[in-house]
Amino acid sequence: MKSDCSRELVNELKQIWNNKDFVCGVLCNAGGSDAWMTMLEYIREAKKSDKKLTSDEIILLSLDLGEGDSENEVVGEMISLAIS
Repeated sequence: MKSDCSRELVNELKQIWNNKDFVCGVLCNAGGSDAWMTMLEYIREAKKSDKKLTSDEIILLSLDLGEGDSENEVVGEMISLAIS
């Protein structure tokens, strides 16, 4: 589930802005799989209602979801290695 969610989220993020730093930053900011699932659901709902999401909205959401998440540093290191 975790890898499917992260893979799908990466694909959705690339559709918003196909930029490695953006995708990596959003995933690192958000923290872990629970936050990633929340972001994925948010993006899906926006698509259903034909709302165009901006990279700024997604970055702010990721920061909000990751605030106070102790898992952020470990996840950030793992993502940086995987994307490089």
